[in-house]
Amino acid sequence: FESRTSTQYLIENGTYVTQTRISFRIGLRETVCLQIDSQEGMSEVTGVDGRKYYVSFENLETIFNYKNAYQFVQPDIQAKCLCDCPGIENHCSPSRESCKEDGNTDGNCFNYYSDDHSTKGCGVQSFLGTGEVCCSVSVSRAEDTLYKAFSTSSQVSRSTFRVEKSEPFESRTYNSNLGSSVPEFDGALQITFDNPGFSSVLPSGWYFGKAVG
Repeated sequence: FESRTSTQYLIENGTYVTQTRISFRIGLRETVCLQIDSQEGMSEVTGVDGRKYYVSFENLETIFNYKNAYQFVQPDIQAKCLCDCPGIENHCSPSRESCKEDGNTDGNCFNYYSDDHSTKGCGVQSFLGTGEVCCSVSVSRAEDTLYKAFSTSSQVSRSTFRVEKSEPFESRTYNSNLGSSVPEFDGALQITFDNPGFSSVLPSGWYFGKAVG
């Protein structure tokens, strides 16, 4: 328990009723027991003759909204390349159709050319300038598993509490957003769920996982 404050209110027949506010912390899957005793002579007014209440924190879930999403599969990338040493070979050029030369015409092949490539392995020619490289890059589907990427934005924390009382026994379950109140229980107990005390467990950004459905 963190704090306890009491305030008296005047009701009918000049009778005072005491309202007590108790603040306490409760962990996930923990239970707090509250013993509420009636003021002398107040059981006839409130109908409460002293009872035990059990407040159980049963579940906590965080719901993330996402702004953008797309689906994808893992690709299988195959590259075949030719390298030209400066001043010797002359296989590569910006107009070379590497995919066609390699017999790949299925539409999933892309031509690549660069005239600023390393000359490592070219011997003395490595001092004459940069090399050229041209490739056919083939992209295909590596597997049938479908993935979904999504961008997170705001989040809402939702809790599940169970409140029980004895004599006579009664039990209710409340699903509520943190920071809100639940309806009065048994005419004597009002519960407000405050901040859970943890920071965001999933910062805003892009994430991905296997697509469902």
